[in-house]
Amino acid sequence: MKKKLLSVLTAFLTALPVFSAVGFTAMAEEATYPETFSEYTQLKEDYPEMYRIDEDSIYFINQNTSNASMSLIVSSNQNSDVTHNTYGCIFTPDTDGRYVVTAEEFREEIVGVGSTGHFHYFYPVTVNYVVDVENGEFTVENKGTVNWYSESQISEEIEEAEKITAESGEVYSPMCSDVLADGAEDIIDENYFSFVNGQLPCDENGFNSYITNVYNEYSTKSYFCVNTFWSDIIPVEPRVRTLNSDIVLNMTEFITCSYLDGNYELGTDDIMQLFRVEAPEDGNITIISDKGLHNLTVKNSIFHNAEEVQLSTIKGDINNDGELAFADIIGLHKYLTGTGDITCVSNADLNGDGKINVFDICIMKRILLDKKPVLTTDTTFIGATYIQPTVTFTLDANNYWLPASCDALPTATLYNADTNEPVAQMEHQGDNIWTCTVEIDNSDPYSIYRYNYYALVNGKDGSSGYNMKSNTVYVDILIPIPIAETDY
Repeated sequence: MKKKLLSVLTAFLTALPVFSAVGFTAMAEEATYPETFSEYTQLKEDYPEMYRIDEDSIYFINQNTSNASMSLIVSSNQNSDVTHNTYGCIFTPDTDGRYVVTAEEFREEIVGVGSTGHFHYFYPVTVNYVVDVENGEFTVENKGTVNWYSESQISEEIEEAEKITAESGEVYSPMCSDVLADGAEDIIDENYFSFVNGQLPCDENGFNSYITNVYNEYSTKSYFCVNTFWSDIIPVEPRVRTLNSDIVLNMTEFITCSYLDGNYELGTDDIMQLFRVEAPEDGNITIISDKGLHNLTVKNSIFHNAEEVQLSTIKGDINNDGELAFADIIGLHKYLTGTGDITCVSNADLNGDGKINVFDICIMKRILLDKKPVLTTDTTFIGATYIQPTVTFTLDANNYWLPASCDALPTATLYNADTNEPVAQMEHQGDNIWTCTVEIDNSDPYSIYRYNYYALVNGKDGSSGYNMKSNTVYVDILIPIPIAETDY
């Protein structure tokens, strides 16, 4: 598979001319666009690089006007807009960031066959740019041109016509027939996306995702593209799917790689799988992949506002809240009964057998019952005294599976179990141990009174060992009968 990918990409890249790595930054100009052919010709002479940077946009100029229509392909994590003009396309980015912009033109050549026949040969030509926007300033780097024109294909078409003529004894005249260049049906294939992968930034794991919009003169297609690591193992669930159960993804899978910056050479272990999702109907959509959670909005059939959320790696944490809790058991039960969905599919397979079933629920329950913080006190009984007594509480959370998603040290709070009101913030002593000292109220004239307390880690609601009072302790106090007001 890798050898085949290498040969395909090598063929693709040999069509790229060599350009220096120096980008071009231009001063903003007033946005005026050609309306006549003479104005267009003058603009091409003034801007031989075939683009002009305006105040808040870039005008990409048609390379050729003879029976050619121009489309613009934009890939980025940021939003942008493209509008067509008679002699070019206006690209307007929404924010700072990096954009891979490809200007595509379909050109036509009329090829003669014999003395009377001919056919129309259509082939695309693309010019690739990387546009960086920083503080509103544009930098444009030309990454080269790819031309699908094939003399060998044209020769084969002519030879085929001559063969038919020789075999039939009649002159074959493919009058006005159309021939499309090989590979031109969809130029945004694995080769193109591999090129884009090498230009857009990756995360710390080497993955990247972006939106690719194809703007032609009459319509627009929008895709959300996400790269994942290569795997030939059949997953438990689709590696790219949606949380919106009523939305069916129209998705295409590619084998891609990433180029090393600057020299267009392939890496050694960089084969990835790219999933290209076509924009569904307008609305909000959440897509889940190996890379994380992607919250998207589709407006006018175009993806917007890609937001990535890292997925939890805690086994059993299927709702991605950073901890294993009873809510995950409930969620997994709904998933298995077909009444709900889960966010982190890989975390649901707790025994690693490649299946998600009732055995995983049993493991989750055992983990929650076996691991809980332990709250103790230095005393559980206080004798009669006229001095307000104090009790020291110690919370030991070493045996509990604390959330790995905590960026800072978790906090612990002591609560009154009868009122659920906080009593004191506990002080961390190291090794997941917290302590606090609390004054006990002994002013009420009763003989014996029991105080109940529990402690919470991070104050997270609804999680076992945190807020289910499984670490409740009590303190009995013998309240002295008042003898006189002066005794207080």
